[in-house]
Amino acid sequence: MSLDEYCELAAQGTYWQGALTERCYVAPTQAFVLPDGCVHWCGAHAIRRPEPLGDVRRDGLRRCIRASLGRLAGCPNEFCSSCAGATCVINQGTERALKDQIAQWLAECGPVAGGTQPPA
Repeated sequence: MSLDEYCELAAQGTYWQGALTERCYVAPTQAFVLPDGCVHWCGAHAIRRPEPLGDVRRDGLRRCIRASLGRLAGCPNEFCSSCAGATCVINQGTERALKDQIAQWLAECGPVAGGTQPPA
């Protein structure tokens, strides 16, 4: 997206929308706890938050995160449109590294049946 498009969205309160990827790889690393014990994905930078993952006072942080990993399939969603730029950059870097690693593994496997090279 162009700088002008970014600025227009930012003026409307939507930051980094053009940088969102199809999946979120970093939400579990961004979890944070509010003073009432509620655990959320995406850290304190989030402007709006979905339902909490759980209560750290009752379940502990790891259990809350582990029990909620299935919810990552629903990301990005309407709460992700104002994701912090740093998180978007980390997510894009993670996605790029994963794609590079998968391409390397496929290349190491050699040609697939039919004599064609696996897709990169």
